[in-house]
Amino acid sequence: WVMQKQGRWDGLATILRTARLITRWRPDVVFSLLAYVNLLTGLSTKICGGDPVWVPSIRNDPLRNRWTNGLWRRLLNDEDMVVAVSREVSRSFCSRFAVAPENTVTIHNPFDFSRIKDAGPGKPRGSFSGSIVATMGRLTAQKDQATLLQAVAQIARRRDVRLALLGEGPMHAELKDLAARLGIAERVEFRGFVPNPLAIVRSADLFVLSSRWEGFPNALMEAMACGVASISTRCPYGPDEIIED
Repeated sequence: WVMQKQGRWDGLATILRTARLITRWRPDVVFSLLAYVNLLTGLSTKICGGDPVWVPSIRNDPLRNRWTNGLWRRLLNDEDMVVAVSREVSRSFCSRFAVAPENTVTIHNPFDFSRIKDAGPGKPRGSFSGSIVATMGRLTAQKDQATLLQAVAQIARRRDVRLALLGEGPMHAELKDLAARLGIAERVEFRGFVPNPLAIVRSADLFVLSSRWEGFPNALMEAMACGVASISTRCPYGPDEIIED
């Protein structure tokens, strides 16, 4: 069922449509994902006909906005359950929103290892004999590729290195400009969206996750499953539950 939400100002209409559907269908459980959708769904469950159990899935570091903090506390009932993608996300959510630990459950993101087998061989290096570093993720402040570019610029003073940057996002132009100012434009490949990123990751010498915060980073897990040496920031939360240092 499509809610036909086009922009943020359609939020109220989305809440009302969802509440009407819940009233019509009378489900026992309403499950929702993603921060904004969770809040809209939670509001819908409070004004609908019936009394379903609401189960929001928390996919990332919980929101830090005071307004949404207060809203979360008012939305969650004692009967509702929260699913978190990592133990630390669960702990942080309970602490921040006064949720009882027994009302949360941690379910790590699953991973289909057959994707590694189906990824195919890595990209040939050609005549390049230096080190290849790979990273993948949306080009956003959260993923902090800017810090990674600065690190590559420092390493490039001592050894031949290239960075394969997989992903698209709003910071593409800013990051490309930063690479030029750091003098490493020729060493950085902005690949954009790649249908088969694991083949490229598999061919790298090193995978780096430079995020400022995470939930349970699939990219890191996939790189490790490819058998590539991996480095991650110890950011809240997720990497600590994947990497054994």
